[in-house]
Amino acid sequence: MFRSLTPKSVCLSLAGSAILAFGLYHIHAFSGVTEGGQLGLSLLLNHWFQISPALTTAVVNVICYWIGWKTLGKPFIAHSIIATGGFSAVYWICQQFPPLWPQLSQMPLPAMLLIHQWKMRQILKCWLTLMIVN
Repeated sequence: MFRSLTPKSVCLSLAGSAILAFGLYHIHAFSGVTEGGQLGLSLLLNHWFQISPALTTAVVNVICYWIGWKTLGKPFIAHSIIATGGFSAVYWICQQFPPLWPQLSQMPLPAMLLIHQWKMRQILKCWLTLMIVN
């Protein structure tokens, strides 16, 4: 399963996860703007029950990864384990510090534009992961 991992693929997965965690913590969580999917679910659980996205994203990912393993096979799981661990670790590190832009909650348009930039990075991360796995 882990034979498909190369130093380059691990670094790309960790970099993409770090970008995603940074954006989710510093922009999404404080802007009042959310999104759908598992990231939106993580933010809602954080808002309603104060459960950290570092935990909820990992739990939801495990469920999604089980489905991915059944569909895409073992190389997908190897890369996903690296990406999930990287996301949770970086999100936890971000939580140890105050947000960089707390004023974004008062400015939804700039927050939305910043979120758009992070979403483009998420798309790039997914594309890179697919290119690495295939």
